[in-house]
Amino acid sequence: MKKFISVLLMLMIVISCFAGCTLDKIDMTENTDNLSDTLQKDVTENNGEAVTEDNGEAVTEDEPKYEKYQSIIADTVNGGVSIGPAEIRLGESSFYNEEYKENVSDATCQFGGKSYTGSYKRTEALSRLAAFDVDIYSTEDKIEFGLHEETGELVYINFMSPSFFDAEPYLPDVSNPDAFAEEIGTKMASEYIDLSEYDRYPTSMYTRSREKDGKTYEIKYYFIVFARKIGGYFSSDYISFKISSKGQVAAMVLGDIGVFDGVECDVEKDLVDRSIHAKIDSVLKAKYTAFKIKETSIDGQRIFIDSNGYICISNEVIVYFEHISPSDPEVPLYAGARIYTVVGRKNQKTE
Repeated sequence: MKKFISVLLMLMIVISCFAGCTLDKIDMTENTDNLSDTLQKDVTENNGEAVTEDNGEAVTEDEPKYEKYQSIIADTVNGGVSIGPAEIRLGESSFYNEEYKENVSDATCQFGGKSYTGSYKRTEALSRLAAFDVDIYSTEDKIEFGLHEETGELVYINFMSPSFFDAEPYLPDVSNPDAFAEEIGTKMASEYIDLSEYDRYPTSMYTRSREKDGKTYEIKYYFIVFARKIGGYFSSDYISFKISSKGQVAAMVLGDIGVFDGVECDVEKDLVDRSIHAKIDSVLKAKYTAFKIKETSIDGQRIFIDSNGYICISNEVIVYFEHISPSDPEVPLYAGARIYTVVGRKNQKTE
């Protein structure tokens, strides 16, 4: 069961991070008793005042107001116990709500030396952490591409159309497909970013199979991802390529390139993790008196900037419980949540 829960959590991370990547797991097992009071003292002593404008003016009542190292619940997963409900989403983009614009003309993009023209389909954010929305277009061959809503820059293309799957799985693999994918992905990434400013993000390969004429054909996909580190965390400033073992680029996603330019952000990881534990403790302690926390794990920690300029760490959290009374049934219980921890504000300071 624990393995299944971990897989479920990793699927959540795949959806929200780097178009198919997973992040290293950090196990946290320290006792959280009385941590809320301890953390509040630590945060206050570590510039835990409200983040304000550069000119020192207070944030208006219409804007959200958060303290440094304050944690907010964004999403929850119920596994017999619930951390929820979700709180305000810190001005997230339109990941949860697709938008359709009227009277949008066809658009053309360039990728890999070829032109693609498509009709407008919708506007959305490519991930929960995206700083911008994307206008999505589809060609006659069902190839999707996305243009930055404001700049018109190509930030997304997906070649995995029905015709792709009608042919691609049955082609022969290239020689040394993993090395080939690394070479091609790195070369293409260098056309968009300065690789010296980015780190190679650890990813894994996955396999898909198709049946044809009684025979099974496999196709492997490799993710080549480069992400910028801010404050020791991988950030939403990244580029990702999905490359098949047949030697084809299956998809490309361009994240918030340049969003952290000129941003200085010192993050104390210990305070981030302790804030998460304090948040969980404050929500669950009074709510579930029959259980005690057995283990808490924190995955998928990424730093991003929300639409109000708050610099946050996104954390995928899962909490495992056990019954206090040994006579209670040993039913696996867990609660999952995506928790954001505020660590600063872009172009602003902590007073």
